[in-house]
Amino acid sequence: IWVNGALCDFVSVDVVFKHCRALSIFSSYPLRWHTNLQGLFIFFAFSAFSVEIAKPECAVDWSFPASFFMQVLLPLVIPLLHFAPVLLKAAKRRLALNSPPWQVLLLKGDTPLTHQFNTAIMQSVRVLLICYQSVVQVTLASFQCSSSSDGRSYLDADPEFQCWTHLHYALMGCAVLPLGLCLAFPLTIHALVSHAVETKTLHRPQVLQRLGGLYVRYSS
Repeated sequence: IWVNGALCDFVSVDVVFKHCRALSIFSSYPLRWHTNLQGLFIFFAFSAFSVEIAKPECAVDWSFPASFFMQVLLPLVIPLLHFAPVLLKAAKRRLALNSPPWQVLLLKGDTPLTHQFNTAIMQSVRVLLICYQSVVQVTLASFQCSSSSDGRSYLDADPEFQCWTHLHYALMGCAVLPLGLCLAFPLTIHALVSHAVETKTLHRPQVLQRLGGLYVRYSS
């Protein structure tokens, strides 16, 4: 009973913590927020930790573009490492005679390879959830500039990086793709979970393996 109670308390704290992280994204926007919200924003800031391993400028004199690409590529490289071994095993199976098609090997089967693929999906979703806030903030930061006393504009995130130059235009062009992915990620999660609810497959073993970490803890 004590263990179950401790696990329930941990899940509750984790849910609140992730909700505060989501709210901290909105608090970072340069809007005219009411002064009564400043205390809440300080509380949200404690939960708004970034993926510091992707921010080496604290130890190395790196520019904002280098930090931008590091933080954007990190949530793409780690899922690739999860999927690569599974896809290699599936490719070897496909080269064998009388091999089932890809959708049976990875999606519809009940084999260790299917379970590994489902686990890779869930692990990738968790990585994207952890890195989501950092990616959103660094992507929006590439568009936020302020005027200086010398008549030029510089990035708020890097006062030494001049805005509206060819390099800045290239950076904003590169930021369009992760910005689109930041919008598509929650919409895709919503569509998948909603489809599982409509088809009453929310608690099937395969769906739980792929997406269960998103909603099981909210079940009563």
